[in-house]
Amino acid sequence: MLKFWARLIKDNKLQNQFLVDMDQRSVEEMLEEGLNEACYGLDLARPIVQQKHLQDMKTYGFTRFLPESFMEDVDFDRMDVRIFDDSPKKKKG
Repeated sequence: MLKFWARLIKDNKLQNQFLVDMDQRSVEEMLEEGLNEACYGLDLARPIVQQKHLQDMKTYGFTRFLPESFMEDVDFDRMDVRIFDDSPKKKKG
């Protein structure tokens, strides 16, 4: 199963985080759904998703939203977002 992990960072310290279970879909759909649920859970306005964010998610499974990405003032330095697979790894042997 895939996980969507949003972390709020201020002064290089974790301020808050939110984890969402996801089904396998396109990166755009997973980012959209994950941001909707995470921002609701963290009581934040949704950030503006730019092409850079989508490209980073497709390439690295990770992107970063800075305060400039939000329409409202936020009290953190960045929001790190990661999509990863947490299913158990099969052992070879």
